[in-house]
Amino acid sequence: MVKKILSLDGGGSWAVLQAMALREIYKDVKSVGTNCRNILNEFDIIAANSGGSLVLAGMIEKADEDIDEVIKMFLDDKIRDKIFSKLTLADFSLERLTRIFGVGPKYKARKKIKGLEEALVKSGKIRMHELREKMNFKPHLVLTSFDYDLRRGVFFKTAQDGSKYEYTLAQAVDASSNAPVNFFDEPVRFNYDHNTMHQFWDGAVAGNNNPVLIGITEALRLFEKLERTSDNIKVLSIGTSGILFPVDGFTCTSSAVRPELVLPLGKSNLNRDAIKLSLSIISEPPEAANFMAHMLLGGTEKENTPRIVRMNPLLQPVLKDGKWNFPEGIRPDEEKDFLELTKYDIDAVKKSEMERIVKFGNWWLMDIVVNQSIRYDSKTFQSKIGHSVFSAAKAEWLKGNLQ
Repeated sequence: MVKKILSLDGGGSWAVLQAMALREIYKDVKSVGTNCRNILNEFDIIAANSGGSLVLAGMIEKADEDIDEVIKMFLDDKIRDKIFSKLTLADFSLERLTRIFGVGPKYKARKKIKGLEEALVKSGKIRMHELREKMNFKPHLVLTSFDYDLRRGVFFKTAQDGSKYEYTLAQAVDASSNAPVNFFDEPVRFNYDHNTMHQFWDGAVAGNNNPVLIGITEALRLFEKLERTSDNIKVLSIGTSGILFPVDGFTCTSSAVRPELVLPLGKSNLNRDAIKLSLSIISEPPEAANFMAHMLLGGTEKENTPRIVRMNPLLQPVLKDGKWNFPEGIRPDEEKDFLELTKYDIDAVKKSEMERIVKFGNWWLMDIVVNQSIRYDSKTFQSKIGHSVFSAAKAEWLKGNLQ
């Protein structure tokens, strides 16, 4: 028995990169192509969080269409503005005035569900347990979130063991994509278990911004005789970007062609710490999950035989002639774009920001920027386990992995 899992990280507007990657992976595969339903049906389980859940929902909504239509949804200013609906002066309370100091919410959580339902006209109001049948696709789905009152991770699934919960696809995406502290102003609220109103934050709060382990667990839950090996569980994990810059004194050299390519040691203060800690949930947990999944499926740390395929573009300088440099292939007039991208957050929703993110995605697909490894050398950033460029990861995935 062989089962295939697709795992889609969170990452807000940057999740457009996942749709770009899926298009690039399958565009030349005759049996699949770029039709959304065909791509969905390549998998048995799809796990998603936050921005990844937006990509997944977009593919379900556009099931009969080309995945380019999902990319267009991300690039549509009106859709982005309705999902990331900015707080107005009338919305501000004393606790939200912390925004003046760079910490605190920017968007109205209660308006997001309307934007999602308007974008997901055909599928948004379908209950999750009915979704596979009504939208006619194969994979079981699991979307991650965090229950504010119970203080634990929760999972919105299509396979509910007869429970038949009332929550819809749009509600599940709403809960999964409700990033706290610096983004949305309050938890998403809806009836989860027929009786009680629950409150939800983004699944990243539970450490599941990269839901790869959730996907593997769901496969083991649903397919009882499934053996826990990489021969039987094939995993494609797609991220939404990452930043890996050398920190002064931490790597083999602090010499660089531009001083901006090496970070200084951080200075702690309350404001900076609050921001850094709120963003850490989308940084280290996703990286750790890759290695855990690799080991869980029979991998070792002594040889470069990755047990999952990880695709994730990195904003990372490369070591060349003893100095940190821009990735080869980035022209001098593009260096500003590279550096500006490091300043964007998961809510980069301006048209110019989205254009830069798409440009970054094209660099990735053309092997200009680094693809995230499962394990790398902390001094040189050289890959130890995994695929350092997109084309290698793509080739590995397609090798014997078509339905």
